[in-house]
Amino acid sequence: MTNEQKTLNKIFVYLIISGCCNIILLFALLFVVFKETPPQPFLMPKPQEMVVTSDKSNGEWIKIYKNLSTNELYSLLSNSEKVDEGYTKRDLALATLVNFHYFDLKRAIQKKVQKRRALTPLLRNGKPLEVVLFTGLDDQDFLAIQNFIKTEKWPITTRGLFKQLKKNEDSSLEDAFYLTPEFSAIEALFSRSKIPLSKKEILNILLEGTYSTIESFYDQQKVVQDLSSSNRQKFLLKYIEQKSSAAALSLLKTDPSFAVKKLDDHHIILLLELLNEKNPLIERFALALLASPRSDEVWKAAANRLYALSSEKPPEKFDHQQILAHFFPKPILMNKPLMEVPLEKAKPPAPSTPTFIPRDKLYVVQEGDSLWKISRRFKLSVETIIDHNQLKSDFLKPGTVLKIPF
Repeated sequence: MTNEQKTLNKIFVYLIISGCCNIILLFALLFVVFKETPPQPFLMPKPQEMVVTSDKSNGEWIKIYKNLSTNELYSLLSNSEKVDEGYTKRDLALATLVNFHYFDLKRAIQKKVQKRRALTPLLRNGKPLEVVLFTGLDDQDFLAIQNFIKTEKWPITTRGLFKQLKKNEDSSLEDAFYLTPEFSAIEALFSRSKIPLSKKEILNILLEGTYSTIESFYDQQKVVQDLSSSNRQKFLLKYIEQKSSAAALSLLKTDPSFAVKKLDDHHIILLLELLNEKNPLIERFALALLASPRSDEVWKAAANRLYALSSEKPPEKFDHQQILAHFFPKPILMNKPLMEVPLEKAKPPAPSTPTFIPRDKLYVVQEGDSLWKISRRFKLSVETIIDHNQLKSDFLKPGTVLKIPF
């Protein structure tokens, strides 16, 4: 073996020894690294903390979101970025939709939601506005909310539908409002009337009033359902006091006798002010008032309404008998229900039914009246009243009109 070969062999041995040392050092280094930082378990990634991107409070975010459109707020319902006190942007977007845009969260998710109140920089009556925030909602809840928005044309509460109908009477809005429990409760109230109102007629009444009237009635019906005629009359009077002409006309349609005989002078005059269209119901109502024992104020209001309906100018001096003669050129039946005897189709009275002549004073028999009481009131004999009205018995039916001679 030559010297050159011996040198090559030594170099080869040194290379092998060097490689082994490097491998040993590498394994030693890896051992130290893995010992200090153990590997993460399989399928269990380390959770990443959400970074808070703003120092604004929840109330300040609500103030910003209030100026966004509903579509912009809908898009934020998928944003789970944390903002303040553990709430996310989607939480605050939902709170804005519910508090300011009448979003119907109760229909969107069928579960009880925890609520928390928070103050905002917004002012109402000079005080910070308080809004409701919702807690405990998870990804599935927000997914259900988004699906509800996609499938419902009007994903808003009954109050929201009412507010929209006040601005724009859209047919799809009306259909959605008819399906609400509040409207169903009101419709049930009118279903027992002899002449029930249509959905549209009921809606016209409601739109001429406030939502608080609807809400108050519905809350009462949830406690005790009252579908009586007196409750229906009370309901209509609430809207009449809110200047609803639709309610005034509906009262004449459903409860004409109540309107003529039971209402006080204040409500009678208010009714006549609201009933300013040409309608046979209004004409018959005013005629019945003119022929009833009412105050001069009611007679004047009824006469003015009749003159307005006939496009005539009322006389400067009010004369009840003269006005009766003007509007009652022929005798008519006055003891039948107001709805049953249209003025233009009145039948001649039966022999046993009293009629009146315009020159006589008229008196409508009230509950508890008797011939003796009436004779004492007008200082006439009982026989005179019987003969003048061709009465065949002493029995007087309430509502009968008697002729009282001068």
